[in-house]
Amino acid sequence: MALVSNTSTCLTSDDYTALTGDTYAGKVDPINNFYGDYLSFKPSEVGYADASAQNLITRIASFTKAHSEKSIIITIGAAYTNPDQLALTQTRIDTVYNDLVNAGVAKNMLQENEPALTVPEEQEDSATISDTVSIMITSAESCK
Repeated sequence: MALVSNTSTCLTSDDYTALTGDTYAGKVDPINNFYGDYLSFKPSEVGYADASAQNLITRIASFTKAHSEKSIIITIGAAYTNPDQLALTQTRIDTVYNDLVNAGVAKNMLQENEPALTVPEEQEDSATISDTVSIMITSAESCK
């Protein structure tokens, strides 16, 4: 999948503020860790757990439209804790991808990671891991 142009400008702390409404504390690392968030799903379903997921999708779409000259890569991924959850996890990743596209995010900004089978740590709740999809926003290594 083709990603953003090699000549695009890197995301900045001002962009972080535009996306989140918060001031970035410290130095922005647009290539490795600009912004990350999770979308929660109803247990064992494809539907979002609440309106916050759709609000995040809308906010990201608005941000990408207003910052189209920037290098923006949105990586969508998820983990599952039981092999029986693979198809559901992939469907959830696809749902987030399609909802972002339908909200106006350019396909060339999006990439999907394969679902990852994981074993929860003792303190982690396997349902929490399995019922979320992550979104990471970064810039390409070649951004200026």
